[in-house]
Parts: sequence; C-alpha cells; structure tokens
Amino acid sequence: MILSDFDMHPLSEDTVLTKFLNFDEVMAEHTIRSSIWQYRNGSWQMFFHQGTKTNCPLINSKVCMNVSRNYPNKTKEGDGMIFRTINIDKDKETIVAFRKDSYVVSFGSEEGFGDEEAYLQRMRERVCQFPDGQVIIERDRKPIGQMELQIRQYDGAEIGYVNLFYLIPEYRGKGLGKELVSYAEFFFRKFGVSEYQLRVSPDNQDALRLYSKSGMVKLREENERYPVWRMSKFLL
Repeated sequence: MILSDFDMHPLSEDTVLTKFLNFDEVMAEHTIRSSIWQYRNGSWQMFFHQGTKTNCPLINSKVCMNVSRNYPNKTKEGDGMIFRTINIDKDKETIVAFRKDSYVVSFGSEEGFGDEEAYLQRMRERVCQFPDGQVIIERDRKPIGQMELQIRQYDGAEIGYVNLFYLIPEYRGKGLGKELVSYAEFFFRKFGVSEYQLRVSPDNQDALRLYSKSGMVKLREENERYPVWRMSKFLL
C-alpha cells in the first residue's frame, strides 16, 4: 500500500481535516482518503475517516511511504468506521438490501421501496453529483450501514437533505448514529448550506430520539405514501 500527497487544513483551533492519496497495489485501486481529527484530553483522535475511489493515478508525489497496517481502533465508540463512496456495480445488492430494510424498520414493510432498477438509477445520478454524500459505512471491512445525502431546493433556498441514515440491526443502539449525524453535518457545511432536513416515520422512536438529541425539530406532519414528520436543523 502506498500513501502520498498528504495535506492538512485547520477547521478550528482543535479540529483539522487531513487528506492523502492511497494506492492499493494488490487491488490496483486509487483512493482519496479524508479524515477529521480533534484534540481531546491531551491527544489527537480521529473523528471520522472517509475513502473516495478515483481513477487518477498517483504521480509526482512529494511524500510517499509504504504502510502495512490500517488505522487502529479508537477508544471512543463509533471511531474506526470508514465512510466510502458507493460503487453501484459492486455494492448494488448491499444498498438495495439496506434500503429495503430501512422501509421495514420505518413502515413495517418494504412495499414502499418500489422498483430496484429505478432506485439504482437514482443512486447512479446522486453518486455522480454528490459522491461524498452517497456512502457505505464499514467497520472491520464489513458494510454496516449506508447514508444518502444531497443538496436540494426547498421553499426557494438550497438546503441539505438526508435521504437515508441506516445501520444494520447489530450496530443499532450503540451510539453510532451520532457519528452519522456528524458526518452529514460536515458534508452539508462543505456546501455552505445553513439548514438540513429529513423525514422520519413517527413510529421510528429510536430515530426520533437520535434526531431530537442532535438538535433537530419537527416542522410539520406530511403524508404521501406514509405518514412522516419533516424535521430540520439549522447549522451554526
């Protein structure tokens, strides 16, 4: 494995964004890696890590070194997760299964999911437009969740919108949801929006608790195919 082109951008006095290029010599894959680090309790700790595959080769690198290990697991629950852009061809079975289960969790049935090919086509378009917003969440190389984030128009203004927060059953109730929220808010801030929204089933009490604790508030009730609450949060 070859790492190169290291860069660091301060986000605040105790938070930095780091980026580097990764070349997997075995898989012959290039990936842009991004991490957010925060200074806590006298040491720097990784807040999240994301990988985005790219076709660009690693050339003219100023800094290069070989490594043979992954990032170590952190002490804080939720660290060690990797957020990578969805590869539709590779991940289609996973994202379809995750999306269907999200309907079961929220509405008791996957009936509202609709046509698989129509969903995959929507995802292809979103991956092209917002690659960092359409991500598989992995832990120990295992897919454990998915997020779908985008920027859209609402009442004449651009807002962030969460189409999906999802974790598989064995990773729910472990405090990992707040890491997904933190990633989403960082994503929306990159686009300069001051508000983001989502819709949630009023029967999904675990999700409602997470969103309320994260500072989201109910805007109104809506009912298209299913009754849902539209919730919002303004980013400071």
